[in-house]
Amino acid sequence: RPGDIIIAEITPAIEGHFVQLCRTAVVGAPSTLLREKFAILEEALEKSLDRVRPGKKVGEISRTMNEVFAAYGYEKYCRPPYMRVRGHGLGFWSIPFAEIVDDNEAVIEEGMSFVVQPNQYLPETGYLMLGDTVWVEANGPRRLTQTPMNLFTIEI
Repeated sequence: RPGDIIIAEITPAIEGHFVQLCRTAVVGAPSTLLREKFAILEEALEKSLDRVRPGKKVGEISRTMNEVFAAYGYEKYCRPPYMRVRGHGLGFWSIPFAEIVDDNEAVIEEGMSFVVQPNQYLPETGYLMLGDTVWVEANGPRRLTQTPMNLFTIEI
């Protein structure tokens, strides 16, 4: 129905290597409220990708996302039962670490591959998803999918 939100976590494989992307779509035109709330996920993703650098700690990615949500008044929704992780290991190195959480002290290394996802429950909209698999290069992350990082609409 118009206004319904569809969330998807898609995990394709190529020659045994997995990637994952998380996206949100809305049936019909998105409301102003949904656009505003989805923009918070976009901001959290953009700022957290700045932390994906060799030598940085994995927990910095999660803490950065949580800081963005807290700035908008959603701090209590950044932990269980509303949230569990901000990404996870996946892909070419299989699992360089299990979860992207605040206290993960693992050091990011060039050549690692993992999923960065500021998926978030927001009381006004429900659960929204946005995330992608990245490959860590010397000067930062390279996304491994070409799917646009935006709120999708399904025409009715």
